[in-house]
Amino acid sequence: MKHEKVKEKREKPKYNSFQNSAYILKEMWLNDKRLLFIAFVSMVCGVLTPYLTAYLPKVVIGELMDKVELSRFFLSVGGFVLLLGLVAFFRGSSDGSFWSRTGAVRHRYVLKLFDKNLTCDYPYVESAEHQALFARANAAVSSDPYFGLNRMLPAICRTFTTLAGFILYTSVLAQLNFIIVLLLIVSSAVYLLVLSAAQRFDRKIRAPRARVQRKIPYITNRLDDVSYGKDIRIFSMQGMLKKIRDGIVKENYSFDKRIQRMWTLPDGTQIVTGVLRDLLAYLFLVHQVAAGVIAVPDFLFYVGLIAGFSSWVNELVNGIAAVSYSNFMICDVRQYLELSGEEEPADVNPLPVFPITIEFRDVSFAYTQNGDEVLNHISFTINAGENIALVGVNGGGKTTIIKLLTGLYRPDSGEILLNGIDSRKYTRKQLTELFGTVFQEIFILPFTLIENVSMKPADQTDRNRAVYCLKKAGLWDAVDELPKNVDSYMTKLAHEDGVIFSGGQQQKLLLARALYKDAPILILDEPTAALDPISESEVYENYGELSGGKTSLFVSHRLASTRFCDRILLLDGGRIAESGTHGDLMTLHGKYAEMFEIQSQYYKTETEKVEVQEGVSVSE
Repeated sequence: MKHEKVKEKREKPKYNSFQNSAYILKEMWLNDKRLLFIAFVSMVCGVLTPYLTAYLPKVVIGELMDKVELSRFFLSVGGFVLLLGLVAFFRGSSDGSFWSRTGAVRHRYVLKLFDKNLTCDYPYVESAEHQALFARANAAVSSDPYFGLNRMLPAICRTFTTLAGFILYTSVLAQLNFIIVLLLIVSSAVYLLVLSAAQRFDRKIRAPRARVQRKIPYITNRLDDVSYGKDIRIFSMQGMLKKIRDGIVKENYSFDKRIQRMWTLPDGTQIVTGVLRDLLAYLFLVHQVAAGVIAVPDFLFYVGLIAGFSSWVNELVNGIAAVSYSNFMICDVRQYLELSGEEEPADVNPLPVFPITIEFRDVSFAYTQNGDEVLNHISFTINAGENIALVGVNGGGKTTIIKLLTGLYRPDSGEILLNGIDSRKYTRKQLTELFGTVFQEIFILPFTLIENVSMKPADQTDRNRAVYCLKKAGLWDAVDELPKNVDSYMTKLAHEDGVIFSGGQQQKLLLARALYKDAPILILDEPTAALDPISESEVYENYGELSGGKTSLFVSHRLASTRFCDRILLLDGGRIAESGTHGDLMTLHGKYAEMFEIQSQYYKTETEKVEVQEGVSVSE
């Protein structure tokens, strides 16, 4: 199954702001109904607080101008102030509760993305485009309160609040003079246009800026990673790496300056339009007072409303802008969560009986649509209990065969049969139970050594079995010298006293992990690449015992290491070019013999070279 590439340059989001706002409100309703109630209280109090504040001077001046008794003055003004205080209190408490609960919403999405990253189709995990999508989605639910989901949630509530305040203030000011309302709206519209232009520029520059920002943690991690320390010093790479780092930082700073310059324009526009707007409005009100149209208390009230109206319009514009700006990031989150998950068959078959025969029947595969086929109508069979070596040039498809066999990818055409049944008839969980695999990539977690062997919590691990597998893999002598033995923590990522194994020891640990699983099919992808010759020889000599009658597939670039296998398959041009034992392929004088002869120049004596050229096995 191929997957469409995700384009980093996305002029149009998949969902609009209204759809994403409805989506988030629905999520709030399903997961935290109390949060919606708190948001509603905050919205009502957010509208009433500035309105009552603007109305308070009218009450005070009105009472004073009416020369009411002191007791009545304190009763009416005090009661009004008490009401204002209660509304402000409820607003503050609801706002605080809202922010704390939105943190819980953000955390839920962090977990959702984490779970999705573990369960989405494996091709997405390897795809650079989808890695970039995950990075953007993860950033959208980061702890930054002014970014992504953290910005979208309060922006939605703020938009509803300001919209309600805008309607209330408009209805009151329109009774005075509708031209005033029109003036306020026009000035705010100018600000909105400039702000929209800044946002479009921000969205346009976000993709190239993200590509630069992805380089920063990469180069930083390489500079901090102790495993690279030796090479950096031996090859005097400090100057080159610093130059690369400085160039990336400079490029990122250039993006920041362009963004900051663009955002100063709407800020300046807001100040200028605000001054002109308020000046004209206040001149009008002064004229109305001088003409006797409105009284002084009403003048104070309308002045407060005009200042408040401007704030409502600006807040409404900013709220809509914040929702619009965050919309792209919420689209990233939704797009990643909507990636196809692991497909399961409609009718599930029971697991095949041990030992297992593997058959690739006319299998073709390419990693991308319209891309070159890595495997081209390939067919071969691995008999039950047979040990097969898979060899060939780099990029020939050896690891691809393993990925297809283990179900990480699906073939574009053809079938992969396990004891005669199409592997697609099994669930992903069933397939994972069938394989004990050692990949080229070293995967060691910052857990205890014994947990890294079993890949389970320590209390669920068979310690005796783990020790046995470590001994079989040739790692026990090193483990037995550790102060905490199998309970030693691996790596120094989370523990200062963590153990860092050498490359060869790490590969032995992975081999012990595969042995512990005791799956019916054993796959070793370059398992001895980092081993010393003695350890490598021990693995070869004990391979039959390690495989224990399992069906096994051994991938290697070292052709001399494949002679212990029952049969060798040579991949060339996406097809099985040659098949047979080491002696058969040497006698054939084909591609395998040619490659073996070239490699033999580096590890054979002159006498052995002659024997190799004559097709005689060195072991013989």
